[in-house]
Formats: sequence, C-alpha cells, structure tokens
Amino acid sequence: MSVAARIMSTMPNALIVQNLGRFAVPDSKVFISHAYADLALAKLVRDTLIRGGVPNNRVFFSSSRSTGIPTGTDVVGHLREQLDAAGLVIELISQTFITRPMCLMELGGAWSLKKSTFPVVIPPLTRAQAIEAIGSFQMADLGDPSSARDMWFELQDRIKAALHIDIGASAWSEAIRDFADAFAALPASASSDADAQVAPEIPSQWVSDDDDEIVISNVTIRGNQLHGEATNRDAIEHSATLTATFYAEDGSIAGTGGAAVVSMKPGRTKTFTVLSVPKHARYKVDVDSVL
Repeated sequence: MSVAARIMSTMPNALIVQNLGRFAVPDSKVFISHAYADLALAKLVRDTLIRGGVPNNRVFFSSSRSTGIPTGTDVVGHLREQLDAAGLVIELISQTFITRPMCLMELGGAWSLKKSTFPVVIPPLTRAQAIEAIGSFQMADLGDPSSARDMWFELQDRIKAALHIDIGASAWSEAIRDFADAFAALPASASSDADAQVAPEIPSQWVSDDDDEIVISNVTIRGNQLHGEATNRDAIEHSATLTATFYAEDGSIAGTGGAAVVSMKPGRTKTFTVLSVPKHARYKVDVDSVL
C-alpha cells in the first residue's frame, strides 16, 4: 500500500463517495488533479466535462490560463484554496502522478478535507499497481473497457449531486463518445515496467530527526520497488508525503519517487511503496511534507 500527497491500505468509503448534497459549497467546482506529463489527457477530460454540460467556470484545471492559477499567485496557496472549495476532485492516477509530490499533496489534501473524490487509473498503470501505491479503494480504470464506459455515467451523477448542475443526457452521451475516440488516439505513455532497471540490493538509508513527527524506518528494495514504514510519533493524526532520491555512482541524481501515508493516528505505523526505482548506487528517503 502507499503513495501520494502518499495513502491508506483500506480507505473508508465515506472519504471516496461522500456526497456533499445540499451542503455543497455554492458554485463549487470540479477540481482536476493531474501530473503535467498527462496534460493531453487532462485537457481531454476537461473538454469532455465542458462539452457534456459543466460550465467552464465550474472546472478548476491548473494547466489552463482560463481555469487555472492566475499569474503572480502563490501556487501552493491557490491550490489549497481551490481544493478546499471543490465539490468534487477527479484524480488522474498515472505512473507519473504517483511520483509527483504536488499530485500526492492534492490527493492527500482531498482525503484529509473529506472531499468527494473520483480517482481514475490511467494505463499503462494497472489497478493493482495503483492500489499498491496509494491504497485499496474503489477506482475507475481507463485500461478496463467496461470500467471506462461506466465511469462517465457514474461521474455524471456525482457531478449533479456535488455541484447541483443539471447535465443533459444527450450532450453528455455525445461528449463521452467523442472522449473514447480521442483517448484511443492519444500517444501511449511509455511503460515504466518496460524501461525499469532492477535496483541493486543495498543497505537501507532514510532521514529522520529526533523531533520529526513522522519517522521513516525499515526501508528495503525488492526488484524495482522500494518499500518502507512510516510512524506517526506526534500526539495528533497526520498525513504525509515522502520523497525517495536515488543517486548514481558519481553522486548525480538518477531519479526520484514519491509515496504517501494518509490519516495516521498517533503512534500508528503504515507501509508505503515507491514504484519504478531506477538503477542507482545509493538512495535516501525523507519526509517531504506533513499535513
């Protein structure tokens, strides 16, 4: 189990399918959480929502000038405000997403805020890999034709309930038909499984200070995955994002990876996993942020 802003082995359904109903924030938005590497797909999802009947001003899409972060605005602060006000958060869970601290921060933040979320697995990442990375909970899967077809009709209902938007069946059906054709035409993401190099078995290294709320321990590498444990030593519940940095023989950075642990109660320990570990000579794992 483990990744993103980084994630529980079994997540309460209330955090996943919470319906804000009549308590929804007025003019709340659909927040599309995505890695920049998946920009083409994220744009396609945004355009599909708008063509299907969601007003442009009810979609927060950080990579767009019209619906994203205004110039001169503090990025993290603006993202936090938009996430706090969101009625529904769609997470595009890809191989890149689960390695990006900002994506994991958004994911962990949405869960901590008990937002209604709609995670979608993006191939070539599999549902099993996504579960291993961020925890076992219900996810739509664009790599599964049946799940990909059904997800849009569930999403239609979720948007209606969370944002109180009346979405017409005809426009929505036409938009999702066009999505299927456009998605099939998108360039396939390079599979990290095909390119991954098996990491050598080397002594675990991690960074934890005596006064840290979250302590990293028991870090090991098996094949091309890094596994470890995070313990909450504080007196209150925390979520945290973790970063693994891998170094080549000459000291240069060979790559990085992310993971997350969510809703750790005081004294509790949770495991985490970093996928697609590159070939390296040494590594370290430290706590990137604590929520």
